[in-house]
Amino acid sequence: MGALTRILLLVSTLSLVSYTSAQQVCLTDIILVVDHSGSIRDTNPPGEDNWEKVMDFLRSIVTALDIGEDSTRLGLVSYGNRGKVDFTLNTYYSSQELLEKGINQIVYKGGNTNTTGALRVARQEVMTVAAGDRPEVNNIVILITDGIPTREAPGLPAEAADVRQMARLIAVGVTDAVDRPLLESIISKPIDKTYFSVEDFDQLSVILDELISEACRTVAPPVTTTTTTTTTPMPVGPCAKE
Repeated sequence: MGALTRILLLVSTLSLVSYTSAQQVCLTDIILVVDHSGSIRDTNPPGEDNWEKVMDFLRSIVTALDIGEDSTRLGLVSYGNRGKVDFTLNTYYSSQELLEKGINQIVYKGGNTNTTGALRVARQEVMTVAAGDRPEVNNIVILITDGIPTREAPGLPAEAADVRQMARLIAVGVTDAVDRPLLESIISKPIDKTYFSVEDFDQLSVILDELISEACRTVAPPVTTTTTTTTTPMPVGPCAKE
């Protein structure tokens, strides 16, 4: 291999590393709220497992991010009849540990669809300083569901509004069995940026890049305009009014 070839390979490698690192850096606290209700496996295609496709999607999210104490922190709540904290924002600070001890240990339980309860658990038990939430960093909640809420449904709009006071709420609706108008009504605006729809579980991988980009997007703070007022002094002299 000639010297010029080695130089070109080195430059290409450095460029790739730099580009990849830039894609993955995301100073954000992300909470995944993952539906594991019975409908997921009830609709399994022959010989396939929809839940495993959800798990693959979760693994892809982890590997796409730069997980670390000072970069992206990730927590997860799974839910069926009720919400359960699988791990908080300060449980794992490396992708490998998060995958092996966190994602891969999530248990499919079936059950109903208590989206309200899951969001409440995320808000009360994960979005806290004790659970690793950083006040100076954006919170992103990503709700992944394939069905219609069947428990505590009347309380969903109010709970979602409470979550939106603390985080940007994004939803991923899987299949046409979801109540899309309902999901669009509870997520953050604009909905063309915060609602992701896929026809089936095989399509989850298609939205990965766009979802990560949106989760990592930093909204610029409002521009503050400073107004300077100049005061003209009253005239002084023989013509000035007493």
